[in-house]
Order: sequence, then structure tokens, then C-alpha cells
Amino acid sequence: TVVEHPFVKRLLFESSLWMAHIAMLKPKNMKKISLLSILLSIFLCGKINAQISNTADERLEIGGITVVGNTFSDKLGIIAVSGLEIGQILHKENLAIQQAIKALWNQKLFSDVQIQETNRVGHIVFLEISVKEPPRLKSYEIRGIKKSKVADIKAIANPYLITGTMITDAEQAQVQQKIADYYAEKGFPDAQINIDQKVIQKTKLYLTINIQKGKRVKVASIQFKGNTKMKDRKLKKLLGIDTKSKWFAKSLLNEELLQSGKLTIQHYYHSLGHLDVQFTADSTWRNADGNWMIALSLNEGPT
Repeated sequence: TVVEHPFVKRLLFESSLWMAHIAMLKPKNMKKISLLSILLSIFLCGKINAQISNTADERLEIGGITVVGNTFSDKLGIIAVSGLEIGQILHKENLAIQQAIKALWNQKLFSDVQIQETNRVGHIVFLEISVKEPPRLKSYEIRGIKKSKVADIKAIANPYLITGTMITDAEQAQVQQKIADYYAEKGFPDAQINIDQKVIQKTKLYLTINIQKGKRVKVASIQFKGNTKMKDRKLKKLLGIDTKSKWFAKSLLNEELLQSGKLTIQHYYHSLGHLDVQFTADSTWRNADGNWMIALSLNEGPT
């Protein structure tokens, strides 16, 4: 897609008339014409070179825009999104070029965007928008879990894996992390999430999310240090994590639940008049069986 500036059209038209005039002259006049042509060429080149060397202090005008590298996107659409137009004035700061590249990047359709000058005639500049379009996501599937759980995982992945768009490595990594966090909260901190990709015809991308939940991990022990006014049994109950519960959900290590339980313990101390109680340290680790161990240290304040 090329749109030429009127100045360039006029220059090409006048040049064609000049060449036609030369062709109609008699051979005996060719020596004079050749000399005249050389002088004219020198004049034109000198004029253009002078303008090129002076472009640092003057504005350039867009005379034409071409697009290369596109497979899916329409060329005119790319030009429209860029915001660049024929006849537009470009200042030496090239802010319009930077804004055009940013606008195209924001479409999330290209893995590379470049805008280069391909030619210049006087103050008229011709631009080329070069894009690279990676394969776009056609579909994705989830393997390794029950069909009843697939909808939950798709709810996590859908905001990142949008059909018809390019999927970056960063977006795939985000999906893996989000799914891993989901399983960690469910008691599977060792869940393995891998994404395989397959490209067909260089344009269609298919992804497969493979999930291995691993072993479910529970809290095996909770230790309190520094408590003299309250028994461990009472503190464990207030914490809300029960290592002996038959309900697995109550024996999971959940960071949000842990912090909430600590706040509940502090409030209980406050209700008994111990307003200065505070937790001084907490730590978690895995034992030889892979289960969680929790240690909480607190300062109950003055007696």
C-alpha cells in the first residue's frame, strides 16, 4: 500500500516530459542535450543533498507509507492504527514515530514493530512500517485433571490466553504461576504446571496445559513460644488450623488463614486486658514427610 505525495507526482511528471523532449531531438543536438542533462542532474542532486543536510533544522513531510511483514492484519488498518498520515509533518524529535510504534505494540498482535525511512526527496520522506506477526492462538486444552475441574482452571487462564491473539512467553509464565498458586492454596504446593505449544502452518498456535497436582500436604505440627498466660491448645483453636481434623481443609497451610488466625489470637488477648501482646516471629518449613511445620513466637506484654 503506497500513497504518493503530490510534490513527488509532479516531479515524476516533469521528469517524464523532459525525457520525452530529449527523445524527439535530432542526433546532432544530442551532445548539447547530454551536457545539459548532466548539468541539470548535478543541479537537482545538489538541491536535494542540500535539503538532506539541512533536515536537522527543518520539518519533514510524509510522502508515502508502505507496510511489510503482515500476514493477518490489513495494511491500511496498520497504517490507521499507527496514526501516521500522508502530508503529516514530522518534527526532528520524531514523537509521532514513537507514538505510532507504541500504538501498534498496544494491539498485542506483533512481536516486532519498526518504522524506517526508505527514501527522501527534498523535504518529502517515505516511511516503511515493518511488523512481525507470530502465530496466533487457535485454542488450548488442559490435561492431567478431572473434567469437573477444567472450568476452574480455564477461569484462571482465559484472561491471559485470548483466542486470536499472540501469546507471549511472559503470559504463559503468568498462567503457570496463577495455576500453581491456585493448587498451593488447595494444599498442593508441589504442583507441576507445564505448557506445550504446537504451531501449524506457521500461523496457528495450539497450547496444552499439563497439570500434575502431586501429593496433598497438610500441617503436621504447630508450636507456640512465649505464651505463659494461654495454653497451646487454646491458641491452636483460635488460630483455626487443626492438625488432627478429619476435614483436610482445616489442616491446610493457607497464608491468609494463618495471618487471620494470628489477628484473632491478638484480639482475644486484648479482650482479657493484655493490650501489648504481639507476635515477634513466625516460621514454616517442611518435615521429612513433606508436611508443614509451623512455629509462632509471641510476646504477651507486661503481666
